[in-house]
Amino acid sequence: MDWLRIYFDFINGLFYFFTLEFLVPIKNKHYSVTKKHTLRLFYLIYTLIYAIPNDIPFGLILDDCMTFLYIYLISSFHFKTSIKKFITYQFYVTTSASIVYPFHCVLTNDFFLLNNELYVSYKNLICSVIAYVLPCLFVYTKRLIALPNKKRYAISFCISITLSVFVLSYLSLTLLSNRFNDTWILPVIFSLIFIIIAICLSGYNHILLSLEENARQQVLISKYELENNYYENMKDSMDAFRSLRHDFKNHLIILNGYAEQNNLEKLQEYLKKINDNMTDVQIIQTSHDLTSAILNAKAILCRQKNISFHHKCCFGTICISDFHLITILGNLLDNAITAAGKLDNGFISFSMEQTSTYLNITCQNNHKEQIIEKNGSFQSTKENPGIFHGLGIKNIQNSVNMLNGTLDIQYDNAQFSVSITVPNYT
Repeated sequence: MDWLRIYFDFINGLFYFFTLEFLVPIKNKHYSVTKKHTLRLFYLIYTLIYAIPNDIPFGLILDDCMTFLYIYLISSFHFKTSIKKFITYQFYVTTSASIVYPFHCVLTNDFFLLNNELYVSYKNLICSVIAYVLPCLFVYTKRLIALPNKKRYAISFCISITLSVFVLSYLSLTLLSNRFNDTWILPVIFSLIFIIIAICLSGYNHILLSLEENARQQVLISKYELENNYYENMKDSMDAFRSLRHDFKNHLIILNGYAEQNNLEKLQEYLKKINDNMTDVQIIQTSHDLTSAILNAKAILCRQKNISFHHKCCFGTICISDFHLITILGNLLDNAITAAGKLDNGFISFSMEQTSTYLNITCQNNHKEQIIEKNGSFQSTKENPGIFHGLGIKNIQNSVNMLNGTLDIQYDNAQFSVSITVPNYT
């Protein structure tokens, strides 16, 4: 029995199966993890049995039928869904083969070995691995980069996978070009590298899931803290209003005394004091609790820094995730407070309004620093460089991009304005 050929056929089929699993995930209300595990085991057994015969009549048609049947079964007999997933898989396999194979030939310059049947078998296997690795790296890396300060993980995993594929390519090229006769060693080495690649990709996915869960937990903590502060502010405000109401008669007696004395200066001074006390306890209420909590937290910072904070909110339901909402509003207002807080007459004008199916968010503030824009990043030439608007713009841009929205920035020597439009509908 030709064990080496069976090895090639089985490992090839195995990586095509991995590609199928990655490209056509199906989860609906009839989805069953236990059922899928059972079907996966049967499909892998079929892959092994299919690899044993040297030639099967209508083998490609049989293989396509089994692939479609597998998709059809795990989709709980949804024919249209199965057709779409099957076409997606076939299109990717065909396209990737037509691109990866010639690119690999150019990269390794192995044209002189294409008449070597053993090397071509290894080459086909390597191309199957690359066709599986590419979409994994693209999807996982895109998800990882979207998380704050996690780009280093993406770089390290991409390098490890790329090196593994590089070793696969040049190991077979070097050994076979030197007429290496112990052909049984290559499958062992290849199998070990396959295991390394599988472990790296599996580890990549699991670490990514852990990081995403950690990010969600951080958002929940931030949301809890903001809402807790919001309700504490509401409680303090209600207590202050009760105190003001309790002393209202006394205030009227004093005001009436100043009026009888025609002492306008004292009258105005006392009225201003009452007004200031009422302003200090003013709270912002919107139709969305988290938005109210964020705005109240930032309004308190503005009062502490003597920044005039004007807001206008006109919207109904917020359909944006808490993560993106905290990222956008938090960074937007923090940057504005940092800049306006350096002025004696700092001001921030904020609006959040629903227009049709879009949410328009605008934040305008004054500043005194020279702004330098470089490759989409904003820097200050004054003290503490790097903490100006550019600090959070990238995070805002990432969230806006993920929401399929738009970000527009306008500025001059005195004012800085950010306008954001994002879809907001169920």
